[in-house]
Amino acid sequence: MKLIVGLGNPGVKYENTRHNAGFMVLDRIAQMTDQSISKKKFEGSYVKTKLRGEDVILLKPETYMNLSGFSVRACMDFFKIDRKDILVIYDDLDTPVGSIRLKTKGSAGGHNGMKSVIGSVLGEDFNRIRVGIGRDPKIKIIDYVLTKFRADEVEDLNKAIDQAAKAALFSLNHTFEQTMNRYNVKPKKAKPKPTPEKAQIFTNNEETATYTLDSHDSKDSKGSKDSKSANCDKDSAANANSVIARSENECPLAEEHVETTYSLSGSEIERAEFFVESKPESK
Repeated sequence: MKLIVGLGNPGVKYENTRHNAGFMVLDRIAQMTDQSISKKKFEGSYVKTKLRGEDVILLKPETYMNLSGFSVRACMDFFKIDRKDILVIYDDLDTPVGSIRLKTKGSAGGHNGMKSVIGSVLGEDFNRIRVGIGRDPKIKIIDYVLTKFRADEVEDLNKAIDQAAKAALFSLNHTFEQTMNRYNVKPKKAKPKPTPEKAQIFTNNEETATYTLDSHDSKDSKGSKDSKSANCDKDSAANANSVIARSENECPLAEEHVETTYSLSGSEIERAEFFVESKPESK
């Protein structure tokens, strides 16, 4: 027999608060499987049913969060459920809203409900699903966990609740290692957009060039096409190579790749593209 526990606080006052993420997942499991967690026993609400060929108890302790372990222990003893057959679902500050994390063991991590469960089941080696609620550095944790989710978080929250419910059901007829491999998906971090450096200016007596530089990770990258043409005195622009050499040697950003060259024709400079990797500063 399997025991799936969702942690939270009872009562209308705490509905839809961050600390009740475990309750939300249990309710979603019940919704998906046409169950009603309505029987009262073990200092909580529960339902005993059969899901995916397994006898399963869905339990919501109503002892308030800090004493959740008493309800879990009472249910385990009554149905003779081993610690390896329990799954606890709860909220986690260190996981962002919209994400879930599955583990086979671990400490309470500062979560008082989990601290109570670990103490009551006499060990940390049981499966758990953590539902992300994020953090707000401006609000004390004791107050933050009792706040409701913001409107802009609801969509991500619902996705996480769905995933946690599906993971719990999947674990009934798969190993938890298989379940973790399937549902422990790391959130993708948005790559920062490269920001062009401010226009840099270098001067060499006769000519002044203004250009924009971009940082590059490979020699295949091309620099900014926003470079401005340089104005050069006709006499000092006798050949392009001398200007290119000065441009490369006098560039102030030694660690940047600079893309610029000048093809000189009379007093006009026409810009062409090529790639120059700046040389490291000599020591």
